[in-house]
Amino acid sequence: MKGWKMYSKIHQLKEDGLKKAQVARKLDINYKSVTKYWTMSPSDYQAYLEKTKSRKKETKGTVLAVVKKHIRRGDSRIAQPRQHQG
Repeated sequence: MKGWKMYSKIHQLKEDGLKKAQVARKLDINYKSVTKYWTMSPSDYQAYLEKTKSRKKETKGTVLAVVKKHIRRGDSRIAQPRQHQG
């Protein structure tokens, strides 16, 4: 379970009177995840999603750039594709 569905379910169970540990067990998610979202307002959660989405794009671009740079240099630490023998 991810995203808004998980956030909504955590808050629904919280309103129903369940404790964090009970919510974690019921949803089969980590207690730390429940704790993270427990006090977040919907607007805070939306901001969190937007922040993590942009961070993933930045990381993907950075990793790709580093790999390409090393390939251009012929860096031996980057595995080269193996030639098929046969």
